[in-house]
Amino acid sequence: MRRTNRRKNFLNINKSEYQSNWKQTLKAQQRLTPRQAFNMVYNNQKNFMTPNIIETRQKGKYFYELSSGRGIENDTIYGVTVLKINSDNTVSKTDDKNKSFNSIDDARNYIRSL
Repeated sequence: MRRTNRRKNFLNINKSEYQSNWKQTLKAQQRLTPRQAFNMVYNNQKNFMTPNIIETRQKGKYFYELSSGRGIENDTIYGVTVLKINSDNTVSKTDDKNKSFNSIDDARNYIRSL
């Protein structure tokens, strides 16, 4: 009788541990969308120079945001903001990859080169 109770308790503990681990694994496997990543990293704030978002997508190991706005001389400028997707599904800023352009074609060529 005592042996059976131990076995039941052992199975219950393992079951609850398994459920907890399964939920943590599932949570870790969920991936952010590009829009969710930018909202999280930049606290839902828009770039003050290029606030008009054209597209937010993934390119390889990067999320990018292509946006437009008005420059100092009231000309249209385009910005590409880049986030790196890390191996643990987190994202990080890559300030050295963020660039601005005077034409959308130049911006799209830069995105292709990521």
